[in-house]
Amino acid sequence: MERLYYAIIGDIVASRRVAERGELQKRLKRVLAEINRDFCPVIAADFLITLGDEFQGLLFANQDAHPAVIAERIMSALYPVRVRIAIGLGGISTEIDRYAALGADGSAFHRARSGIERIRTENRGGSALRFVCEPALDTPINSVFGLICALFNRRTAKQNEAAALYLFDRASGRASTQTELALCLGITQGTMSVRLCSANAAEYAAGLYAAETLIKAVLDPPSAATQTGAAL
Repeated sequence: MERLYYAIIGDIVASRRVAERGELQKRLKRVLAEINRDFCPVIAADFLITLGDEFQGLLFANQDAHPAVIAERIMSALYPVRVRIAIGLGGISTEIDRYAALGADGSAFHRARSGIERIRTENRGGSALRFVCEPALDTPINSVFGLICALFNRRTAKQNEAAALYLFDRASGRASTQTELALCLGITQGTMSVRLCSANAAEYAAGLYAAETLIKAVLDPPSAATQTGAAL
């Protein structure tokens, strides 16, 4: 059986119009380095910048990988700059360099690239996520991605700061209180509550984890026996 991977490709929307492109590239390098560190056990090839405006990385496709959480972390870190990110599930047909995703090829990257092109064709202007696997299996995942990106693109800078911290805290398994999160930002609990509510942070997090669950279902679908038992 062919080993599967998640290829993640992203690019900056209208990057030439970003005033501080040098600072933006520093931010992008920083968040990619953090991802390479924090998700090291599931990374097949490190995330890196490829063409100035584009970046990519490769994950082992297993139940411990969290491609949607990684993609969202990049989006939040670069806010208010808009980012397109596509996740392709498939095989790799070339040798993989653990320390650089450059040069790797196969259906995982082909699908991720087609996802980026689909986002560009839709031309919505905001940040966007897309998952590409076998035809029809990715439709419910992309429906959820569309909804959470609609919430994401309505955020203000302060709402994004609060929502990103909330999601990072939940993803780390800490479940800190709003008071504890507020202290991290130097604001009151009441202000933190308002920002999280305005950003629909809880609903956004629930949608993101729903997408992760659907992705894992594609990776490891229920057996026919399990489906028959559920029907009974």
